[in-house]
Amino acid sequence: MDWAARNFILRARNGPTAPRFSLDNLPSANHLEVVAQSIANALFYANQHRFDTSIWVVLEGPPCPPRVLAYRGNSIGSLGGFDERSIAASMRTALAQGMRLGRDETVICENGIEVTHRSFESMIKAAAIPGFYYLDKKGSDIREATFASPAIFVLSDHKSMPRKTTHYLARLGGRPIALGPKTIFASQCVVLVHNDLDRQAIQ
Repeated sequence: MDWAARNFILRARNGPTAPRFSLDNLPSANHLEVVAQSIANALFYANQHRFDTSIWVVLEGPPCPPRVLAYRGNSIGSLGGFDERSIAASMRTALAQGMRLGRDETVICENGIEVTHRSFESMIKAAAIPGFYYLDKKGSDIREATFASPAIFVLSDHKSMPRKTTHYLARLGGRPIALGPKTIFASQCVVLVHNDLDRQAIQ
């Protein structure tokens, strides 16, 4: 796996795997706006582009799961903007090009997004090779952690990770890490993780 210095694996258990959703009503597409916000916060800040970051979105909803959309900061093209609608449109275009993929097959879209027919479990097994963190309120405080490159963080969208999944992550060597006492949006988690990585100059 070609990891960036900073990596996010975002699991969207009901995220659509076909381009059959309206850009005018992203909440109806199993809250795809949460995913779009997370992608934006992973790759952009104050009109700047994070070249050292990648975010993998694992979509597990109908009709043809799973699909992984990889947004790599060092190779992504224009997304038409970093607002929710523009990023959701880029997802829709990528899903259209990846409709007929076989297992473990990948296609690279014109805007640089990679679409792969790959499971969440397969992504995690790859992440376990360098070691990874998963967000958990019962984990160690992120302010007490020291990170190294590549730094890999696993999180879910608006739906909490199932307990059996957290057990699976722990068995593979994942380290639970907490961002604070409150449950916050996935996109906010991404910002807080970046903040700590910025303070430690991980690049």
